[in-house]
Amino acid sequence: MYYVELIDRFWKFNEREGAGHTVIAFYLYLLKMAKDHNDYQFRISDVELGKRLSLSRSTVKVTKEKLRDLGLIEFRTKNGAAGHYRLILDYPLEGREVRNKQRDIVVETLSESSQTYEKGSGKDKAEMNNMAQDIEVFSSSVSINRNIPDLREFLDFARTLDAYIPDCDKLIEEKYDSWLKNNWKSSNGRLITNWRSTLKNIMPFLLSDNKRVHLSVKDIPHIRHPEQK
Repeated sequence: MYYVELIDRFWKFNEREGAGHTVIAFYLYLLKMAKDHNDYQFRISDVELGKRLSLSRSTVKVTKEKLRDLGLIEFRTKNGAAGHYRLILDYPLEGREVRNKQRDIVVETLSESSQTYEKGSGKDKAEMNNMAQDIEVFSSSVSINRNIPDLREFLDFARTLDAYIPDCDKLIEEKYDSWLKNNWKSSNGRLITNWRSTLKNIMPFLLSDNKRVHLSVKDIPHIRHPEQK
């Protein structure tokens, strides 16, 4: 990436970050040094940087740490000797500091919740556990309700199955009503997560039920008892 492109990228980055005048001047000077050295890694001491930019050593220290936290540079210094700097070219435009703050907020929130739970009384813990269970049940209910078809869709799908016969419509409607009244659970109490597959599997049993319903007394053959002598 060329010098001019890095400057342009930094201005776009600064529009979101608002790094401040000192940080801007400091970074632009580091860019100039990289251009002069024809390398994005170079050495310079805090004292020398302070002299060239008219900054105190403490300001130099704070500013380079700020640039590091923003994800723009990496540096190594030891006992005031010349520091090793490396400019990061592919930094995200949102900035590392923004991502770190977002992460810290999440971690802090989770930590506070954990501490509240640990310090709470037995009653508080019981209430929190009940709340968590209610949320879990509600979430499951919402997820299941999204998968419940209306009766028309239920019947339309049943009529596409190979095992379907028109005489079964009444039993199919009754099965739909029974699942609906049972919070979309089967007769054995299991949640129906894939109603199409379940309906397809039970169709043969519905056919058997249908045959039993239509079986009447007149269909039973007359059995002649032997004559008593």
